[in-house]
Amino acid sequence: MQLLCVHRITVSLHQQNKKRKIRKLFLNPISESTTASTSSPHSRATQWWAEEAREGSIVRNDENVRKIMRSAGWSFDEAVIEAEGKKNQEEGTLLTNAKKAVEKLKEQGGVKSDHWVF
Repeated sequence: MQLLCVHRITVSLHQQNKKRKIRKLFLNPISESTTASTSSPHSRATQWWAEEAREGSIVRNDENVRKIMRSAGWSFDEAVIEAEGKKNQEEGTLLTNAKKAVEKLKEQGGVKSDHWVF
């Protein structure tokens, strides 16, 4: 009888060890990746915005993109004004709408962002 009880306890402990090892095997990569992340949310956000700015600059400065956007009626060109105050080129529709959206946010009490250029 004692031998049977010892055997059951040994098997039970062995199964518990096995379960712990399995949990450790599956959960360690998850827990290590979250704790090993040394960058703060602020620095990750800053990196993300920097990458967005870089990509946006590339797209806005690509002449082929500008041509396609103009032909679609969604130009983001700046208005060109001559010395006499006469407009040589109207401001693009997309740029105008973006400015309106930012103004609306400002009116509604949105917190000013350092990224707003208007």
